[in-house]
Formats: sequence, structure tokens, C-alpha cells
Amino acid sequence: MRLVVLHYHIFKNAGSTIDYMLQNSFGESWATFDSKLAESKVSPEQMADFIVQNPGIRAVSSHQAWLPLPAISNVQVFPVVFIRHPLDRARSVYDFERRQGINEGPASEGAEHAMRLSFADYLRWRFDYSENGLVHNCQTMWLLREKRYFGHHVITEKDFDKACIQLESLDFFGLVEDFQRSIKLLADGLAQQGVKLDITDHVVNSTSGRQGSLPRRLAALRENVGEMLWGELQERNRWDCLLHDVATMVFMRRVRSRPHTEELQQSKV
Repeated sequence: MRLVVLHYHIFKNAGSTIDYMLQNSFGESWATFDSKLAESKVSPEQMADFIVQNPGIRAVSSHQAWLPLPAISNVQVFPVVFIRHPLDRARSVYDFERRQGINEGPASEGAEHAMRLSFADYLRWRFDYSENGLVHNCQTMWLLREKRYFGHHVITEKDFDKACIQLESLDFFGLVEDFQRSIKLLADGLAQQGVKLDITDHVVNSTSGRQGSLPRRLAALRENVGEMLWGELQERNRWDCLLHDVATMVFMRRVRSRPHTEELQQSKV
């Protein structure tokens, strides 16, 4: 059975670094697939057609692909998804769009606002813009796959349970904050399928100046925006914060239970 690695490139979730690894690992057998329109989505059926029509492809990356996994006869699709702490991710989104706006001009509405607004004012603009969005509950909504209602859907407990079930159903997901162990887990999972992943340590498109541990970054973020907006940022990301807690718990369970690549290689000798 043909194996195809499908990287769901969620914005500011270490996707560029994953793309670099996949390109190094698969060379010309790695491809990207997105619509030319920035707001478009790639359905599972469209992704399935792309994979079938390109039989030499062994890995695909897409910013616009949505779950569920494409169902293709005689093809096993191995998903790669990364989850990030939503408050840390919000700051990274702002820093990226501000840098983009300064260097490239108003390449998007987000870049235009980030270029002229402080981080606090940028958050207020994003919050006023929609119920869910790029910096609030983005990852939960992505797992829910509610494209039509993304910006205006009021997430419920039932929705959250559905998102968690969807996340746990994936053969692989990693945590941006635990990147090295995530990559090791990914390499182990692919090794079980007979695929070697190049895990060369090379970070791509990382926001500069944001070093240190996650707790330190969050403490700096809290000081930057003040207590009132910090509370609102947490509340507007309630579901993504809970999702990150669940993801961390499941991830650690998988780390503890997964045999290491070296053990897999020894078992095949």
C-alpha cells in the first residue's frame, strides 16, 4: 500500500520547519497543494484527487487542507498536525503579521492592522472582528471543520468533545512547545511504516526575539497586555486552552508508550 504523509500546515504552528524536514526527506516526492485564493479551503476529496493524480508524491503540505483524512483506495494517509499553546501562538501571529506589514506592506488585512497597531490593540481588533478567529479558538474550530461558521460559531461542550475525539484519532500530532520530542515521535511513527525522516535541527520562519521557556513567554505576554486584556485573551481562547491541556496529556501518553526508532531498527535486524 502506498503511504503518503499529509502535513496540515496550521498558521504559526511550526509548519515551515516541518515543510523543510519533509522536503529534505522526500526531495522531489514532496509537494505543496493549496488553492490560489487565500481564503479557499482544500476538501478531503480535492486532496484525494491530487494524490491520485500525482502517483510519485510521497508527502504533501497544505495550508488549506481540512480534516477528515482523504479516503483513497490502496493509499494510507499519515497525518502530521501540530498544536500550539494559543496565547503564545497569538503573540507569534501578531509578530509575523507586523513584520510582514513593515517589510511587504499591507499584504493582508491582518498585516495592515499589525503594522500600525500595538499588540493589545491588534488583539482587540481581532476579538471585535469575529467570535472565533486567527488568535482565538482557531485550533478548536479547525478540528471541528465548520468552515461555513468558523468566525461566528459559538463553541459548546459537545463541539469541544468532538474536537478532542478528532485530535485523538490522528496517528500523529505534535506540540510546538515540545518540538524535539514531537519530531522524535513523528520519526518513530514513520519508521514503523518503513519511512526514514530527516530530522536535521533547522528552525524555519521562527519569530525572532521570543526566546525562553513557554512560562517565561507567557509571563512576558501578561505583563505586556495588562491584567484586563490578559483575562480577556484567556477567556476568548477558553476552548483552545482546554484543547492544549488535552493535547498535552494525550501527547505525553503517546511518548511514554511509543517504542523508539533505535528499538524498531534493532527489531528488524
